[in-house]
Amino acid sequence: MSRILVVRGMDEEFYPLRKCLQEEHELYFAHDLDTALAVLRQPDANIDLVVGNVYEEIDVFELISLVKEDVILRSIPLLCFSRERSIRASMFDPTLARAALLCGADKYLSMDLFCGFRAQTSACVQCPQFGEGCDYKGLREAIEGIIERSYRKKNSHVLVG
Repeated sequence: MSRILVVRGMDEEFYPLRKCLQEEHELYFAHDLDTALAVLRQPDANIDLVVGNVYEEIDVFELISLVKEDVILRSIPLLCFSRERSIRASMFDPTLARAALLCGADKYLSMDLFCGFRAQTSACVQCPQFGEGCDYKGLREAIEGIIERSYRKKNSHVLVG
């Protein structure tokens, strides 16, 4: 069971993550940067992944910078997540994704990629409550893939002897 820290401003903002991860992973939530850093710096936290929303009053880019500059925390993978499903988001997501990766995020995921109604509309507006049309299994597998790659990367640096 992985430990995932979700940094967001409002509970409903991360319903998709809660729905697809809560049964198989231990989720921690922080409402601001200070709380997120306090959780990450706890000696027994052992956080496996940090997830931040790019459309949030919390500056996810500052979070990336603070984590990547910290010698102890920098090995924790960072996922920038966009739960925003709108025409505005579909226009800005490619730019935000590039910016997040350039700042040091390990991955950028948009909920648009996991929306079953995406093919029918220019943006997922038919399931505003993240209903049955959403591919939660695909979202979970994508997030677990990030954690898996991080484990492999960490273990490849361990010398066997």
